[in-house]
Amino acid sequence: MMQSIFKYFTVEEDKETALRIIWFVDSFPAKEFSGLDKFIYFYLEYCARLGIVAKRSYLNAFLRTDGKRLILENNIKLDNMAAYDYTDPAALEEAYRVITSTTIQFYENAIAQDITENEFKVVMDTWMKNQKLKLLKLSMTNNFPRASQGEDVDEVTADLMSDLEAIQNNYNEQKLEELDFLGNKASANKVGSGEMIFISKTHFPAIDGDVGGIFKSMILTFTGLTGSGKSRFIFRCFGYVAAVFFKVSVRIDSLELTKSQVENILIAMHIATLFKVKIPDSLMNKDALDETQLRYYHAAKEDLFNNKEGKYGSIYISDKVLYIEDFRSKVMRFLRLHKDIQIWIIDYAGLIRSNPKGFKRYSIKAEIIEEAYATAREISTNTGLAWVFINQYNREGALKAKAGKSIDQGDIEGGQTVHKYTDYNIYSTQTEEQKSTSLQLMTADKVRGAKGFNKVPVKSDLSISKFDQMAKVITS
Repeated sequence: MMQSIFKYFTVEEDKETALRIIWFVDSFPAKEFSGLDKFIYFYLEYCARLGIVAKRSYLNAFLRTDGKRLILENNIKLDNMAAYDYTDPAALEEAYRVITSTTIQFYENAIAQDITENEFKVVMDTWMKNQKLKLLKLSMTNNFPRASQGEDVDEVTADLMSDLEAIQNNYNEQKLEELDFLGNKASANKVGSGEMIFISKTHFPAIDGDVGGIFKSMILTFTGLTGSGKSRFIFRCFGYVAAVFFKVSVRIDSLELTKSQVENILIAMHIATLFKVKIPDSLMNKDALDETQLRYYHAAKEDLFNNKEGKYGSIYISDKVLYIEDFRSKVMRFLRLHKDIQIWIIDYAGLIRSNPKGFKRYSIKAEIIEEAYATAREISTNTGLAWVFINQYNREGALKAKAGKSIDQGDIEGGQTVHKYTDYNIYSTQTEEQKSTSLQLMTADKVRGAKGFNKVPVKSDLSISKFDQMAKVITS
């Protein structure tokens, strides 16, 4: 069955060939192959380890260095070799000769195929379905006789169900989606280098001075009180700054504010940046701009959202309801059409809803939030996408935040499960006295590759979503 797909792993002029090989061996376990297919699989594993294309010269090197050892260790035999006893050196030597010769012939036949009219994903889809059917038949062939021979039916059933679950997981068609993002995935996960791939700064000194900004595959959570400006802070630091100053495309799912309200928040920021003029977005929402303000408004809106020749990154905004059951498919569909997106903002996690199909039960809020983060982690691993989730406190957390007390992991909606998936968590607290002076304190507690920070004072002007970190750091 390897014959139908192997040619795609040999194309030197395609820059994604080596990435396809890595994807293949990462996706499908060696134990599900047998005979010559298993030996070819080990060659692809060899290529993946070295990051090379499956060239003929590399095959020769593989056969010389690893071939005989792999045949012996994995008891690899062709269809007509059942009688070979590898404890006999002569039999092993003969098997090595036969398998080597057959492998070379396989290679020559594979590369002779014309694949110009075929799409790799389509061919892989067919291969996966055939492999699934083959393994299903094998499991039934192995397990049904056990039951008829008197073995415990529950044990046989459990083994069969385990096989079926493994087959379904290993050959899930969602794996094909990863092929659209091989370049992003590779750059986001440099094997062995330990290097984080930079996307953008935030222009907030405490964050940039600590973790360094936003990086591929990062998942960040910002939790704040209602009315403290948490959405505005994220839209500025992780949306506007990334798009305008670093030409990074951003997607914002606004589940609370309308699309026009989010646009006006960003336009107010842009007017202040371009023209050094303060026009509150609240006036835009009320259609209360005078003639001069309207000129600034239209000029900034055109420049920000319709800029030509890549002056800025694109900002995509949606205010549609987001259901957890189709969250993954919705994100992947949008990413396929807009591969320029590097940052995805969810405002906010607690507003994602449940809309189960059929007779499945509705998920509660904690389950929805955890599923959203788990899905985001999977997508970021496969695509390099960075995520920013805005969150809210639970009742106990809100009381602590209003009292200016330290926040812990159990104080946010979704609870401690959220922290299994995030790389960086920021909390904002604000007492009534601080709110009256437009002051709040920000703390980063869970960080990877950074030290975090504690109770950094921030002065805000929410009318234009401006946040200034004060020089002095409050520690108590």
